[in-house]
Amino acid sequence: MSALVYSEEELLRSHDYAAPQIEAGRRLHGGFLADGSYVPPRLARRGPAIEAWTHALRERGGELLAADRPCWAASAIRVRPR
Repeated sequence: MSALVYSEEELLRSHDYAAPQIEAGRRLHGGFLADGSYVPPRLARRGPAIEAWTHALRERGGELLAADRPCWAASAIRVRPR
């Protein structure tokens, strides 16, 4: 089983990109691997960590919660203007 505990440095680590993402002359976050696939920033360890946490949750009988807008919008705290 993969590790379930990671340091901050590990979770913030990005891949060694083969090429940066440049659009309209501006460098954007993330980059491209040697095979040309795009990889978002800070995914070098975060991706495997999320997979390990998901596996551990399911092994304990849990399931991921939907986090799409309809799920949380109805129960969001509403603040009335003064």
